[in-house]
Amino acid sequence: MKKLISIILFLFCYFTYSQSKILLATGEWPPYTSESMSGYGAFTEVVTAVLNEMNVNFEYKWFPWKRAEEEVRKGNFFACFPYMKNEERAKNYYFSAPLLSTKGKFFYLKGNIPKDFQWKTLNDFNDYIMGGVRGYWYLSDFQKAGLRVDTASTDESNISKLYYKRFHFALTDELVGWQIIKKNYPNDITRFDTLNKPYNQNSLYLMISPNYPKAKQLIEDFNKALVSIKKKGIYEKILKMYNLKNN
Repeated sequence: MKKLISIILFLFCYFTYSQSKILLATGEWPPYTSESMSGYGAFTEVVTAVLNEMNVNFEYKWFPWKRAEEEVRKGNFFACFPYMKNEERAKNYYFSAPLLSTKGKFFYLKGNIPKDFQWKTLNDFNDYIMGGVRGYWYLSDFQKAGLRVDTASTDESNISKLYYKRFHFALTDELVGWQIIKKNYPNDITRFDTLNKPYNQNSLYLMISPNYPKAKQLIEDFNKALVSIKKKGIYEKILKMYNLKNN
């Protein structure tokens, strides 16, 4: 009976999706997603495993993040990834089940701030200049707190400005920050550190266009296939490859 059900599901997915290619947009955010990485990064590998489980044709395209969002908003692409879910985005997009998690940390250069600096609220950063990436969700938080902010176009540029002491702190995903530092400043890794308290701990999702053909059915099938690869141990295997914890 289970074998028959599997065959029926396979045939359903095949005839539903085989005639078209599912398009997904992403950008450079290693180690989660990158066109230059083997397997295209941890998050992309999970997405690939899920789509393969669905037996669908698919293609990734790399864009600047704002362009990726625009393509999805117009319905030209099924989804962009990886994205956090918030109230504003939930008004305009659908979201998949959570795939991985992110932890945002404040990076700093040793000697550029007091050794005993700790923070409880954003107001504790009032005497410092904060770095941020244009368009990122946390800038509105910084603005509300009245912080001085120096913005960059990418996380890589943000870390570069931190290195050259343009500001005191750069907020980014912990894994992303260390990946950039190891790549660009291999001889100066020990000059960098992070504050112990994270700013955010969130799940990462596919952010999905409500205007894409059969979007709701695709989401349902995607989430089912995600459960399936977890049961088969494929998900856990990918996480181990990247030294990540289970979502």
